[in-house]
Amino acid sequence: MAMDRVQRNLWTITLAAGISRFGDHFQTLAVTTLTYALTGSPMAAALQMAMTGIPYVLWARWTGRVADRFDNRKLFALANVLRFLLTLLYIPTKDPATILALNFLGSSVAAFVAPARARLLRQLVGKENLMKANARQSTITGAVELIGPIIAGVFLVRTAPGWAFLVNALSYLAPALAMALVHQVESLAPAASEAGAPEESPWAILKARPEIMLLLVGNAVFQLGMWATNALFYPFVHDVLKEGADVLGWSISAYFGASLITGPIMERWGNRLRSNGLMFLGFGFASLVWLGYTFAYNVPLMLALSVFDGIVFTLASVLFNTRVQEQAPGHALGRVFAVATAWQETACFVGMLGGGWLATAWGILPGMRFFAVLTLALLIPLPLVGTWLHRRYAERTDAAS
Repeated sequence: MAMDRVQRNLWTITLAAGISRFGDHFQTLAVTTLTYALTGSPMAAALQMAMTGIPYVLWARWTGRVADRFDNRKLFALANVLRFLLTLLYIPTKDPATILALNFLGSSVAAFVAPARARLLRQLVGKENLMKANARQSTITGAVELIGPIIAGVFLVRTAPGWAFLVNALSYLAPALAMALVHQVESLAPAASEAGAPEESPWAILKARPEIMLLLVGNAVFQLGMWATNALFYPFVHDVLKEGADVLGWSISAYFGASLITGPIMERWGNRLRSNGLMFLGFGFASLVWLGYTFAYNVPLMLALSVFDGIVFTLASVLFNTRVQEQAPGHALGRVFAVATAWQETACFVGMLGGGWLATAWGILPGMRFFAVLTLALLIPLPLVGTWLHRRYAERTDAAS
């Protein structure tokens, strides 16, 4: 009976998340096309997208605390209803500054949703089923990423942006309604011995658990290199391969389509593969693939690398989410994920800016190679640093006791 409830919870939240993610593609394309139509400025369109990451860093100090203190089902439902209402405000808007403000408000709500979602998954499926849950969500997300941008693009060509905003607004009702259909199977309340203790800061939590900090740092390094590569990928396709947006689209489809291969494998056998070392190995292989792109002077080889890149990314990301959710103390999981998200968004922002700057200063291929090698060089010593930090913390704890 308990496993039936877990499966029902998992399918409910996975399908709801897929519907919401599908709507996000309509939002992204509508914001970009509307902003460009109103301003004629590529920089203005890029600024709209950059604004979506800032709230994750700006509100990181509070998002995790809110998730750890309040009922995550109610918080998740309320936040998605609020996102529904905010998205409706885009429909009559014709002012780029108003769109920018709405982007900031919507992303601020999303910043509070992220740590609540991490806690909620563990509450609804239990610690022992997290690998299967993250793998299944990765599979559904991959399918949505494969077809979502295509459908959204065709939809926008045939309709006005306001209709795309309406589709996205309605998609937020799916996760909100899903909260009425799921039931908690694991409590993340603090133990009785910890109930009256002062609330730990995120830094104190990570300092006391070096293995979790190592995961977060490794993921941030990986995101830095990945987004630098992403920022340079279309210029690489256009200027080096001498191809157009159609080839870029095939590459993106190959990348996300790979999760349809890896997701089911991780769902079935992921519990046998769970290890921090395998996650770092995946991050390292990904950086080698990025380096391989720079020696791929034909489209078939580039597409083959895109598939391999997607497989490795899915493997590493499923392992990362699962290991953090498993190893973080349940009552502090929101604060840990808030820090993880803030570091990840910062790495994305720095990676995109750094990739663009290096491509301008050195060229596309040298820029891509630099970030691939930099990522690999930073990842290699991290497990050794983590072991040293863990030993040092243990020694200090023993000395204090």
